[in-house]
Amino acid sequence: MLVSKDFAQSKGWNSMTEAVEGVQKDFAARSTVICAWGEKGAAGRVDSTGEMVVQEAFNPSQVIDTLAAGDCFIGACLNFLNQGFSLKEVLENGCRIAGKKCGQRGLLNLKL
Repeated sequence: MLVSKDFAQSKGWNSMTEAVEGVQKDFAARSTVICAWGEKGAAGRVDSTGEMVVQEAFNPSQVIDTLAAGDCFIGACLNFLNQGFSLKEVLENGCRIAGKKCGQRGLLNLKL
């Protein structure tokens, strides 16, 4: 389950880790929960008893265009989850690709 920062804040959760814990508690989510927090990075946990994984953002040297960075993060996470990567690797790649997107204008020829 992917949770947005905006949704998390609407529920009163003030950090990505609070959001992951909150979703797992309030919605009895027994699956992987991931929450991206923009320039802070992302957090996730495989289930409510698992270890919380936190990944710092990969901020580009110059932020050029953030439009669709979240979409890039979600797409990357789904791709790497589907390929069987660990949650740590999923978050690392999602944050890396979203950071790359922020460092260039548009989506064409995204340099991964």
